[in-house]
Order: sequence, then structure tokens, then C-alpha cells
Amino acid sequence: MEESTHYGYVSGWLLPAGINVEPQPVLVATDDYTQIVDLIGGNCRAIDAVRHDVGDEDGNRTTIVGYVDDEGLYDESAEVNFLASTAFNRSEPLVGNVVVVGGINPTTGEYDGDNHDLPQWLCDSADGLVAICADTYNKSCVASAAIMYALDEGIIDQVELDRLLNAPTDEQNLQDVAELAVTALRYVEMQADAEDDSESIADAVERLTSFDWDEE
Repeated sequence: MEESTHYGYVSGWLLPAGINVEPQPVLVATDDYTQIVDLIGGNCRAIDAVRHDVGDEDGNRTTIVGYVDDEGLYDESAEVNFLASTAFNRSEPLVGNVVVVGGINPTTGEYDGDNHDLPQWLCDSADGLVAICADTYNKSCVASAAIMYALDEGIIDQVELDRLLNAPTDEQNLQDVAELAVTALRYVEMQADAEDDSESIADAVERLTSFDWDEE
């Protein structure tokens, strides 16, 4: 995006929560946070902010800032925002709608805490963000279904699964969960149709668990 010609506003994204959604271009006020609260919607009354440094393969770099309902950093009952969680590389997902603006002052090239336009190269990559998010979501669905199948088959211990799901989110716990998912996926792979070499792990999960992807 070009530097915004709308005085008092910058060009940003609204990243909706849920699935089958896309970034929505919005104008974001530079000095009126009640407008950001309105954009987030729902029961939002106050906001918090997250930021993340991003880049592309062409060497472009910038900092993005995401405004989220202040409960969106810890409210596990709210709808997960897969787009924002992917964009901000969150190990603990963000929930609810998220408003994203640029964090780099185009004049100084520095982060200054103010709202700025998202750069054009980043806006051009919006479709890529959706694709990455969809791929991540689909893989998580496959892994989750595989884990439940392996649990039913006695390959995974219920006590260990409960321990991991209730443990604090840290690097070691994430690694343990990943290893559990790999164990489940390998077991599913062993059960794949021996007469159909083309059956993928995802297809095997769907066949073995009667999981209907079209309902997701």
C-alpha cells in the first residue's frame, strides 16, 4: 500500500477469527483507539498489542503491530484467530478479531510506537498468509484426528496425553506434543491401505476415523 492519503488514518488489515476467512483491508485511526475497538467488535472494551518482525524472500523487512481484545491473549473460550496467530508466529494462539498496522515509520525506517501503513509488499503477500494458515490448520486437523485414533487403539496413553494438554505451553511441552503427533501419524501410516499406494496419511485418517473434512 502507498502511504495513506486519508489524514488521521493508515491502511491496515482486519484479520477475522475462525476458518475460511481472509484479511480485510481497513483504514485504522492513528489517534483514536475507540475506532480500533469498534473494528475488533464483539465484547471488546479494551485492547492490547502484539508485534512481530516479518520479511520475505526478496529481503523486505518490517514490523507489524496487532491490536487484539485484551482478553484475546488468554481467553481460551473465544474463537481462535488462525490468520493472526500465523502472522505473529504465536505458540499460544490469539483469539478474536485482530487489527494489524505497520510499525515502521517510513521516513525514519525505525519502529516508533505509532501506527503506520502496511507496506505494499506485505499487502501483496496476503494470499500467501491465507495459504500458509490453511495448510497449518489442515495439518493440525490431521494430527488431532490421528492422535485420537491412536488413543482409541491404545498406542497413546490417556494419562500422558492429558498431562501434555494441561501442561504450560513452553518449548519442551511443544516438542513433546509434536513427538506424540508423529507417533500417531506413523501409526496411521502403517494402517494405510496396502492396496492403494496413492492413499495419503490425510486420506487414511479420514477413512480410519470417519472424519468428514467437508464439515470443517
